[in-house]
Amino acid sequence: MTNLVDKIQKTMPFTSPGSLSRPQSIDLAAYILRSGKFPAGQTELNEAALAQIAFPAAQSSAAPTVTSSGGSLPPPEGNLAELMRAIAFPNANIIFNTQLKDPGAQAKKELAKSPFDYVEWGATVYPGWLAIDQAAVALSESAPLLLTPGRKCQNGRPVPVDRADWKQYVAALVEVGKLAHQLSQKRDYDAFLDISEKLNDACANCHKVYRDKGGAEGSGATRCQ
Repeated sequence: MTNLVDKIQKTMPFTSPGSLSRPQSIDLAAYILRSGKFPAGQTELNEAALAQIAFPAAQSSAAPTVTSSGGSLPPPEGNLAELMRAIAFPNANIIFNTQLKDPGAQAKKELAKSPFDYVEWGATVYPGWLAIDQAAVALSESAPLLLTPGRKCQNGRPVPVDRADWKQYVAALVEVGKLAHQLSQKRDYDAFLDISEKLNDACANCHKVYRDKGGAEGSGATRCQ
């Protein structure tokens, strides 16, 4: 055992051998024995016993998803409901709000002197049409996230990324997002008004199959809450 501790102290870590203290080397030896499931109790450290001493295998993380272009996406962090609430829901509402307010006619908001609020401050940095631009880009760029393999629905089912209709619904959302971005760049309120209806249709067509309860479509095995 002393020889094992000596070897650890003299050769580890790889990037700076000899930098471990004696207590650190002893602790590391104990960790190796315990993690390698070395038998407890008094055991002679002969060749057969020493062969059982090994570092614990590194834990593997979820492999990144390989895209069609040869790149890779990291494993999904949130489920589909969380992704929708983070990206689709808030940005769609920004666009829906144009039915009520002309982005170009909104007065600049004055910040309260105290307490400071980062959300309110952010709304003054990118107001009016800039907020519409951002929302449209967010929806346009959502396709890779909505099509990432391995993501789960809120009910635990896998997101149906391979189904033709799911791909169609995602493509429809992206198409509306791109159109919204093109029109928002023109800063023409009247020309933009139809976007809300197109976006609502894109959302509703998918929701009635994969989200909403009731009806023959939404209650089937494909429902992804």
